[in-house]
Amino acid sequence: MLTKTMQLVKIIVPFLGTVLVCILMQPHQAAAQNRAVPYTATLEGAPSDEAQQAILLQADTFAREDRPPRTRALLRKRVADDLPTIRSILQSLGYYKIQISTDVDTNISPARVSLNITPGPLFRMGTVTLEGVPDNVPLSPQIIGLAPGTPATAAAIRKGEDILLDMLGNHGHPFARSTSRDVVVDHALNQVNILWKIDPGPACTFGPVTITGLDQVNPEFVHRTIAWQEGETFNATAQDTTRMKLLKSGLFGTVRIEHADTPQASGSLPMSIVVQERVPRTVKAGLEYATDTGPGATFSWEHRNLFHDGELLRTRGQINDITQGADVRLMFPAFFGPWQMTTEGALAREYTDAYTSKSITTGMMLERRQTPWLRTGGGVRYRLNTVDDSEGDKKTYGLISVPVFADAVKAAPMLDPTSGWTLKGETAPYLDLLGENIFFVKSRVQGSVYLPLLPSRKLTLALRGALGVLGGTGLQDIPANERFYAGGGGSVRGYAYQKAGDLDDDNDPTGGLSKLECAAELRATFTKTLGGVVFLDGGRAFPDAVPDDLTDLFWGAGAGLRYFTPIGPLRLDAAFPLNKRNSIDDAFQIYISIGQAF
Repeated sequence: MLTKTMQLVKIIVPFLGTVLVCILMQPHQAAAQNRAVPYTATLEGAPSDEAQQAILLQADTFAREDRPPRTRALLRKRVADDLPTIRSILQSLGYYKIQISTDVDTNISPARVSLNITPGPLFRMGTVTLEGVPDNVPLSPQIIGLAPGTPATAAAIRKGEDILLDMLGNHGHPFARSTSRDVVVDHALNQVNILWKIDPGPACTFGPVTITGLDQVNPEFVHRTIAWQEGETFNATAQDTTRMKLLKSGLFGTVRIEHADTPQASGSLPMSIVVQERVPRTVKAGLEYATDTGPGATFSWEHRNLFHDGELLRTRGQINDITQGADVRLMFPAFFGPWQMTTEGALAREYTDAYTSKSITTGMMLERRQTPWLRTGGGVRYRLNTVDDSEGDKKTYGLISVPVFADAVKAAPMLDPTSGWTLKGETAPYLDLLGENIFFVKSRVQGSVYLPLLPSRKLTLALRGALGVLGGTGLQDIPANERFYAGGGGSVRGYAYQKAGDLDDDNDPTGGLSKLECAAELRATFTKTLGGVVFLDGGRAFPDAVPDDLTDLFWGAGAGLRYFTPIGPLRLDAAFPLNKRNSIDDAFQIYISIGQAF
């Protein structure tokens, strides 16, 4: 028994001793692990903000300042290891005569690291030689953005190669490639010379087209949309244009356009278009609220392929305390070559302080997309209209009009623009066919600009201006519902609907022969789903055809919240009239709807 006990003791004692040693050593190991050389780092002499930011992000001396090394030697090694990185960054920005001095002072706590850069002169492009480019391709250093004297940055050189290959692809050479790019830095002249060797590949023309994935859509619709003709010189841009046009038709969820891996012996390059159709019908509904117009609802239903050739049938309805109406439109996408035709009909009732009206409208419009961002068109409309104005005069009009319009949109993204601009204009002569012998011309123009104030586009300044003019007859002869009015959620926020203008003795709007509006809105994005705005709106309706006193505008200011959704921002605005009229204007107005104010 004693022998067994001794054997057990011989086993346990060494084990316990080992455990004790580990426990006693643990604080010392932890202390060793926690020992570090904290430091502060400064950077001087960076030639630009871009260089400064790149170095701070990529050099460990700065990027890992919150994770200091364990020893002084490792700190010096970290700084030394960063020097090639810093040189590479500066060379990519066009600086090749670089001097970098470092100072690592570890005798103080925290240690101090200083890096001072003398970047030298900015090197610029010298000669750019392009070998192998076919004679029919108009390429030059200027066209690819590398004209002599431009900064010799790596980004410019990469972009130049992209432009070079794109140009070749747009002039019949889809298989072009750069076989070599020799970049020679001339330190004597402070310039960079480049020799590009290009293999253009075979010259190609558009070949036969194969379309797959169609079910309900007529293949002829796709053929009409194709932006090239068989036998034409291959053009890569035509592929992109066709793809975008097919997607914008709303008929397809995905569109893929590819060419064969090799051309035929004649140079003809077979093309394939692979599509996936969308469900052609869509139902939409929305709710809104404004202090002046009360609660409201909108709804729509559309069929984007009514007769299997891309015809669009759309019905819409709106109801609130002021407006109740519905309209239907049928659009034929290729009625006459590139022109599309839209037939339309509408029923509407309006109950405003200025007038009460009931109308039936029918019309036909032709329009054409001149460029990806510009539409123009014109047509004819007839409106049978019964109007009872604020003075108790009830008249029926049969107005025929011939509107023409232009609509330019270069703002993006579409549902919540943060850059770009829009400009829309329309004019139409009106003639009454029911005996009132009224003729007038109504013209409107409206534009907006979106200016990103931060590179992240989380702060945007949005500006809007609008002008409307009526000419040809006096104010009293024009139907009350065709006059211009200002005020309300889509006009001058802070004032009731149509109330930013002259009023009669009963404080009802009289309308005007002209209208001027302007707005400025600062839009901020806080998170992926939440944003806010502050805004200033101004404008009014004027009794004369030319706005006569711009100092007499009504101004409103306010703030709002935005909740971002896939179908656009949900908008909540509170606006206050800065020119409040006693017993006429409320202290504030509230607006709730989907979409930005403009």
